[in-house]
Amino acid sequence: GFYFFDCQTLLLAFLVILSEVIANGIGLSKKTNGIVPGVWSPIFLASLSFLLFESIIYPSVVLATGASYFASTSPWVMALSKIIVPALMLGDYLLFGEKGTVKWKHPIFWSLYPLFYFAFCLLVQRIFNQQFAIVKFFVPSTFANTSAFLAGNGGWNGVVLSCVSAWLGYIALAYLMVFLNFVYAGAYRKRTPTDVI
Repeated sequence: GFYFFDCQTLLLAFLVILSEVIANGIGLSKKTNGIVPGVWSPIFLASLSFLLFESIIYPSVVLATGASYFASTSPWVMALSKIIVPALMLGDYLLFGEKGTVKWKHPIFWSLYPLFYFAFCLLVQRIFNQQFAIVKFFVPSTFANTSAFLAGNGGWNGVVLSCVSAWLGYIALAYLMVFLNFVYAGAYRKRTPTDVI
């Protein structure tokens, strides 16, 4: 359902790619001398970072809960949502995406979505009584029989630590993507006198 982070990120990615295709189609029909409009690079990169983060964090949650990687749905859906769509979107960005326009402040704004999603996970079990894997992971009972530190406060130490760790992991991934964006744009290469002229 819509409660899942991967469903939300795939929907966002679909909207971003659809917008890109529409903008490209309009730009190509207007004959813009090789400059084709697209989606603003920070939005495209934010959507890509959510997909990559979800593709990295999902196996971690699955391993921690003891579930099977393909247990939640059909193998085709899992392969499309966790492997193929992120790989295609990354390839689209590397081949055709605008480079160098993302700013160092953008990951701070992007990180609000995962932060609110973790809060949503904590609330959804109480309000909607949902029991999907990510909600089951972010509950105190998951950490009740672990180390004394994680089991402290009835398991809430583990919940808070895992949420903060995942959020910091996302921020690290987002900043790595911004750094690689600048590297790929040539912002850190050594300038020669011919570059100035």
